[in-house]
Amino acid sequence: MSNAMGTRPGAHRGPYSNRDREVITLPAAHGLPVPEIPPVKEWSPYELSLWATYWESPQASQWGDDLVPAVASLVAYQVSQMTGGTSAHENKFVADMIEALGISPQAQKRLGWKVQTDG
Repeated sequence: MSNAMGTRPGAHRGPYSNRDREVITLPAAHGLPVPEIPPVKEWSPYELSLWATYWESPQASQWGDDLVPAVASLVAYQVSQMTGGTSAHENKFVADMIEALGISPQAQKRLGWKVQTDG
């Protein structure tokens, strides 16, 4: 699971909106390394799995290392949300992060991202 902190090869930095409306085709499997999760707490196996799933997603090909703390917060809050341990403010954070990172289909459309398919 591992890469020392540094720029993820191939990751694009900068504004996370596609104002020109060009379609950016994201590779279904980008092959970029999964960054180390910040050692700020004892992460559960489920959290580690969710972390890897996010960083292996097609959308992560567009994320830089500057988003490591944000994705870690998303993982922590999502797991807390699943157990009913979040406030309305934290629930909004989860929804906003899913949108900002292009995780939802609506966000992908807004960003002009399309996941490459085999066909």
